[in-house]
Amino acid sequence: MTPLYRPRKYELVAVHWVDAQHDSEYDGTAEGYTPSLPLLEDVGFFVKRTRDTVTLASCIERETGTVRFLVNIPTKLVSSIETREPKGAV
Repeated sequence: MTPLYRPRKYELVAVHWVDAQHDSEYDGTAEGYTPSLPLLEDVGFFVKRTRDTVTLASCIERETGTVRFLVNIPTKLVSSIETREPKGAV
């Protein structure tokens, strides 16, 4: 497995990760079932990575270091982390 990219604090990144899926519509044999897991992409400002989680914020206030609207993604489910370029400034 390729090591994950290690972003700088507050760097804008995209995290690709595999999520669990609930399948309530399948009606057949266990042998006939083919599971599929969705690959998701979350984009945000990198906050931190621990052994268990990758944390992104959708909002930061750079002057104070305040972060808001956090998402914690299980590190074991992350397939890649990529840098993103900001699209202009306000």
